[in-house]
Amino acid sequence: MSGESRSMAQAAASSLLRRFWGYVRPHKRWIYIGLAMIPLVAALSTLRPLLLKHAVDVEIPERDAIGLRVLGIVFLVAVVGEFLCSAVQVYALQRGGHASINDMRRSVFAHVLRLPARFYDNNAIGSLLSRTTSDVEALSETLAFGVFTILTDVVMIASFVVAMFVLDPVLTLITCTVAPVLFVLVRYFGAALRRLQLVVRKSQAAQTGFLAEQLTGVTVVQLFGRQQAAMKEYERLGQRNL
Repeated sequence: MSGESRSMAQAAASSLLRRFWGYVRPHKRWIYIGLAMIPLVAALSTLRPLLLKHAVDVEIPERDAIGLRVLGIVFLVAVVGEFLCSAVQVYALQRGGHASINDMRRSVFAHVLRLPARFYDNNAIGSLLSRTTSDVEALSETLAFGVFTILTDVVMIASFVVAMFVLDPVLTLITCTVAPVLFVLVRYFGAALRRLQLVVRKSQAAQTGFLAEQLTGVTVVQLFGRQQAAMKEYERLGQRNL
């Protein structure tokens, strides 16, 4: 991708994010609650292996039963705390995300209803149905399970790296030597997956549009005996997703 194309794509993505934030803003308190749980989950997740290390290196060799018991209680509190923080995070992000998507779905549907009649003469009903359902649902999955999951993983990885540097900087640096290779691989496969995802989304939109049109005009399809032809065409469109 050229520099100009990349800058145009980044500008388009920035514009889309600003528009999407308009739907998220009324429910931003839930998003903020979910985001506030991320560092807590990362800290508690990092604490557990450190507690195990301390138990193996200190408490068990010294046969300190009291210290080991206290460490076990702290470990249990960390596990329960991580579970509760994760539950609050998932609930808050899911509630805020789905509420935002619901507002977007209603806005898109209202916009479609306001379009002039000539618009429907030039655009297939099935394609519009796909855009108002499948595409919005894909955005919902990206918001609920993609963006925040990636953000959580980034914070957790950062906390792990910090803990590793505190324990053994040299060994951590040796471990991080594979990071550039992983970065290149992730960038390569990420670009390939984005291209394939676009192809799949277009194919699914065509299949959904064809299905909606056939169901809308099912009486005409039956009148002309086109059931088998419609079925074969639907299967052909479905094969493009494989």
